[in-house]
Amino acid sequence: MTKLKLLLIAFFSVTVVTIGAIVYIQHVNKTKQEAQTVETTEEKKAPDQTAERVVITEDDRNYNEALSALEMAGHKADPSIEKEVKEAFKVVIKECKRAKDLEFDYSIENHLIMAKRDMIVSFAVALQQNEYDVNVDDIEVYESKSPGVVQFIVKSTKKDADSIFWVGNYMTQEHQVSIERYYGGHVGKAFG
Repeated sequence: MTKLKLLLIAFFSVTVVTIGAIVYIQHVNKTKQEAQTVETTEEKKAPDQTAERVVITEDDRNYNEALSALEMAGHKADPSIEKEVKEAFKVVIKECKRAKDLEFDYSIENHLIMAKRDMIVSFAVALQQNEYDVNVDDIEVYESKSPGVVQFIVKSTKKDADSIFWVGNYMTQEHQVSIERYYGGHVGKAFG
């Protein structure tokens, strides 16, 4: 009886595998036929119809590099946190434009107590001496892997120049900005 059961199991197994293979082969053949039909249809299109080329600009490359530097680029921060970061940047931008001889007030009120000096100097040079501008509404804010920290991308623009994308952290409990690096553009004078 045991041999009979084994033979039946083997027979059913072979049958199931064979039926599965037949169904798979039919599916593959059907897919190939559909692909050939699509190719034939595309060949019959008028010759003046050409595919549009997608042009990747230097700004696109720099933005993608900045975005890839974030820990959780696919996860936007809560809108209330985003608003808070934008408000803090209004103060940071004002301080960077105000600072004479690149001497800053790294105070809690200016949201710069945790800022890296070289990055704030670079940001200020871009704004003051190289006449870049920042639209605070365009600041993007994302979650991070660290509690109490969100990450941002700040885009600074200038006519007829590549944009600069500033990436950094905003500490939500301390309400402080820390620019970590930048991508693209030309920061230029007084730094380097």
